[in-house]
Amino acid sequence: MATAGGGSYPRWVMLEHKGHNVRSLRKHSAAGYTGDPKTAASACTFSGCPCVRVSFCLEPPPAASRMFFDLEQKDLDASMFVAAAHGDSVLIKMEYYDEHNADDALDCLITSSTTPATPRGRRQQDEPNPDMDVRATGILRRGDDELVVAELITKGSDDDMPPNEAKLLLLRSGEWSLKRAPIIHRDDGGGKGAELSAWETDKVVPVGDRRLCWVDLHRGIMLCNPFDESPRLQYVSLPVEPPKSFDDGRRDSPATKRSVCAAATTTGGGHADAREIILLLT
Repeated sequence: MATAGGGSYPRWVMLEHKGHNVRSLRKHSAAGYTGDPKTAASACTFSGCPCVRVSFCLEPPPAASRMFFDLEQKDLDASMFVAAAHGDSVLIKMEYYDEHNADDALDCLITSSTTPATPRGRRQQDEPNPDMDVRATGILRRGDDELVVAELITKGSDDDMPPNEAKLLLLRSGEWSLKRAPIIHRDDGGGKGAELSAWETDKVVPVGDRRLCWVDLHRGIMLCNPFDESPRLQYVSLPVEPPKSFDDGRRDSPATKRSVCAAATTTGGGHADAREIILLLT
């Protein structure tokens, strides 16, 4: 995650995945725990309750930076996690018990540090999919004013879709939309349709400020510019034989054996070409 810079803030930080509950920490220690007040942002959930205050303790790498949260509702049991980050913006997942639902509730909040003195949190309104898969969801920041949250929904999670098509759940300009996106790939008679029908997203990686890269560690990557009005997904398969089924039991915990990062060189026009995106699997 990159910070707004200036002052004593590091230019970029590494965020711990799990947030720290300020109220719980204070119960077990005489010392007060909180983040930098200049990074604090408050927001309410989709239902309007609970309301939460989030702040960060930013440390220069290799030290880990931490997220702290404090709930307005005193007796609420909740957990918060960093779901995705890009530039100075963070997508935060909050899980908490809701007495009106049989299952635990889940909300996602966005905070930005573009203006540290007046940071903002947003409530996600009119969300078409309350069961957002955070593993398939990324965030992309472009300039000072443009931000998009995008979840990839493939045939593996929606059997009504053809294998050469996916859905993108997008949050842009404060509004949610659900768009169908064709999947472009070079088949060469290799049965990419069957391969794509078993796609399962392991992680999402930003590539510059124009593309998101969804990764299936067994099959390949999908690249997309989520700012496009008619987005398309470009599929590039890995040079390895994928599993023959969607059986998660055969995945053999690929995340414990492979990790991914992406980098891009640019063309003369300043745009990344799919052929120039470098994917590192270790």
